[in-house]
Amino acid sequence: EIMTFVRDGEDAARLSAAIRQFPGVSTTVVVGKDEAWAQLQKDLKAELSFENLLDDNPLPDTIRVKVDNPDQVAPVADRIRQLNGVEDINYGRDLLAKLQQIGAFIQAAGAILVGCLLVATLAVTVNTIRLTVQTRRREIEIMQLVGASNGFIHWPFVLEGMLFGAL
Repeated sequence: EIMTFVRDGEDAARLSAAIRQFPGVSTTVVVGKDEAWAQLQKDLKAELSFENLLDDNPLPDTIRVKVDNPDQVAPVADRIRQLNGVEDINYGRDLLAKLQQIGAFIQAAGAILVGCLLVATLAVTVNTIRLTVQTRRREIEIMQLVGASNGFIHWPFVLEGMLFGAL
């Protein structure tokens, strides 16, 4: 979510409509300064006393922008920053970068794990075929003497090894 703070005197609805046209933006919600002030007072009521503050609302109008893909947050934020009437934006750049690093690490670890499991499965399959051939060496010799082709002899062992590897 990208929090977009609107300059005083600017039309937040117009900016929201312009931002909604950007590629990758899914929704925009305009939060008026009075609504934001009431929410802030409600959230911080136990911690702060708002009686001694000025009656003037210091908060700007805000536009909450949601994007389709987390990878598009930074480019969309840069485009929003260039619009006239935008005072400031906040989207948690550091947190987003850390989350993307964690996601990349998890993907790499998953790929390595899948590779290790594939190698282990291949090793089990090869060893099963080798052990089966050694235990049935006498039967294979008889089949060769009778005239069986190599494919006719090899394929049952390959299928058996694949079955044990899959299990």
